[in-house]
Amino acid sequence: MTRRIGSFLVAIACLAIPSFAFAAESPESKPVMWAIGIVTLLAAVVLLMIALGLARVARGSAMADNISYVVLACICLAGSVLATWASRYTPQGAVADQIVIGGQALVIAAIAFFCVYFFRVRAALGRFLSVLSDEDALARAQMPVDGSSEHIDA
Repeated sequence: MTRRIGSFLVAIACLAIPSFAFAAESPESKPVMWAIGIVTLLAAVVLLMIALGLARVARGSAMADNISYVVLACICLAGSVLATWASRYTPQGAVADQIVIGGQALVIAAIAFFCVYFFRVRAALGRFLSVLSDEDALARAQMPVDGSSEHIDA
C-alpha cells in the first residue's frame, strides 16, 4: 500500500515538473495549473488520511505522539492550494500578490512542520535505540563466559 502511494506521488511530481515551463499568464497553462492544483489538493487529503490512520495504528508511540505536526503540514499544503485558487479569482494587484505570498508562506510552514515531526521522531527513536543497546550490553554481560549452560541469577 505504501509503495503504491509513493509511486503515485512520484508520478504526480513527474507530471508537475513540466508545468513550470508554461508562463503564468498564458491561456494554455490554465488547465495545467488547475489540474496540478487539484492533484496537489488530493495528495494533501490522501496524506492527511494516511497520517490520521498512522495515529490510530501507532497509538502511544513516538510517531503517533507527534502526528499533529504532520496533520498541520497537510492543512498548510491544502491551504496553499486554496490560496492559489483564490488568487486566480481576485483582480491583479496588491491583494492577489498578498494571497500568493500567503500561499507560499503556507508551503514554508508545511515544510517546517514536517521538519519538526521528523526531528522529534528521530530523537525519540534514537533514545529508544540507545536504551535498547544498553539493555543488550547488560544481557551479554550476564551470559556465561565458558559457554556452559549454567544460568546466572542476579
